[in-house]
Amino acid sequence: CVPGTIVTGGSAMGEKVLKAVNVAINDANTSHEKSLALFSFGFDVGSSSVSVRIEKMDDSFGSPTLDEITLFGRLFNDHLGSGVGEDVAEDISIEVSSPGAERELRVPEDLERFAHLPMRVRFSVSLGGDGQGEGSGSSVETLLKKAKTKRKKSNDDDVMSFEAILMFVDAAQGKTKWEFVECRSNEKLLGRKVLKQLASNGDEGCGILELEGHEIVRAALHLEI
Repeated sequence: CVPGTIVTGGSAMGEKVLKAVNVAINDANTSHEKSLALFSFGFDVGSSSVSVRIEKMDDSFGSPTLDEITLFGRLFNDHLGSGVGEDVAEDISIEVSSPGAERELRVPEDLERFAHLPMRVRFSVSLGGDGQGEGSGSSVETLLKKAKTKRKKSNDDDVMSFEAILMFVDAAQGKTKWEFVECRSNEKLLGRKVLKQLASNGDEGCGILELEGHEIVRAALHLEI
């Protein structure tokens, strides 16, 4: 689920339900000393159902506990009944959850926050036609070019995904540096030989991939190492 997604179904009821969610979050934070925030919200008018995902801002994974989800659910039910009426609230199907272990991240806002965790990064950058990138032509770009030429052509041939550790981020300048992780998905994408070269070169700085913020299509936490 894309963080920050807010869908009210274009209805007044959806707006009222969203208001109850925000009031419940504020209530949990002020009255119960929590640090919850709204990750995403969706209200379906046809089925009269709402899906709410909440995150915990001071947790290393951004995930609230089951007790905190239960607390929010209770507060939300109370405020929803007050906002739309108990009879109407009883007819609304409610789903409350966390963003999930492999949550999608806001780019670049969430990168520094979760820099201590492995990420699945999807990026779009031209690696050039001669095995070197448009930038420095570093060894990492050459190795990625070799891996890319072995892949089947597709409409998004310049888009690649890999697992990496964020080494550096400058949100103001929109610059990031990534170190490749040795894992099954990277080996499948890049090949064992290329991945070994990238991972071993990381210690020397020549296996580090530098990406501009606009080159990052998507980033999400990734637990499989």
